Amino acid sequence: MKSKIIIMILCLISILTACNNMESTATESMESTESISKHTSSLDMTVLYPKVPLSNYVPETWTYPFTEYPSEWEDIINDWIPPKRDIQDVTQEIHIEGKNKDIFPVVTNEEELQSLISPIYSLRVMTISLNCDNHFDTYFYPLEDAVKNFPVSFLRQVKPGQYYTVNKVYDGGYAYVFFDRPKDLVTGEYLTEDMTDIQVTGCVYAEKRMEKKDFDSIKIGDSIESVIEVDHSAILSKTFWDYNVSISGSGNAYPLSKHLLADGLLVYEYENKDDELFVSEVKFFEDFNYLSPVLESFGQRYVRNYSILPQDYPPET
Repeated sequence: MKSKIIIMILCLISILTACNNMESTATESMESTESISKHTSSLDMTVLYPKVPLSNYVPETWTYPFTEYPSEWEDIINDWIPPKRDIQDVTQEIHIEGKNKDIFPVVTNEEELQSLISPIYSLRVMTISLNCDNHFDTYFYPLEDAVKNFPVSFLRQVKPGQYYTVNKVYDGGYAYVFFDRPKDLVTGEYLTEDMTDIQVTGCVYAEKRMEKKDFDSIKIGDSIESVIEVDHSAILSKTFWDYNVSISGSGNAYPLSKHLLADGLLVYEYENKDDELFVSEVKFFEDFNYLSPVLESFGQRYVRNYSILPQDYPPET
């Protein structure tokens, strides 16, 4: 079984590497930034990838905007980066010293979230989350790469060396991108004392504030559509699955949906039945110390904390 999972993940890596390098592969196939790819597609990528600042900072319900899915990855991969919000004067800035001081985003735990967030593309959220969940080697984005490939206009500090930023998906909800210092994959001990030497350790998408009790109706064997009815944020996991089915004929390995709740982190694992997803496992991390089921299956207990400050949850609906 493990060998099968390894083969599936290695296949996924070949796809996600193109995405994880922030669409560098797509850059080679693009004639210009105005031409998405040499492959002719009927999908208007300016709809998925606007190049304008946000006009609304309140979370929305994201939906896939087309009636068809891409037939090739070149249809949806590009090297565009949304405009970054310029944040300078903030309330009670937290000053962090270290080797990355010159590129370190402003750190504040006081400023209102909607005055800080920058936009992000939906595919970026999908690939960050999948890469951090599914790679069994250290395959995270160091800060110096992250700031070049999606807007990091600010950081919140959960504890020294542990941060997150929040971006708003165009026409969607909030993407919480988490940063931490690199750790030893076996012992879990930090490899540096430099509080600016950080890397992306994961991403969770949310559209509204929820609690675990809101999911009491979901049982093993329910479809991902049932999960989406409870928490629409699972739509990104479903859409990435649909991308893979449309492009490669099969879904991505080890599909998950993560739900950042007021009282913990809820994770659904799914199994594939005729290209449809059904809940196969439910895990709840009350302390927000997330352990990827993929890494755990390979004996690696690489724990990452996905907690946020109380004021940064999306508003209740």
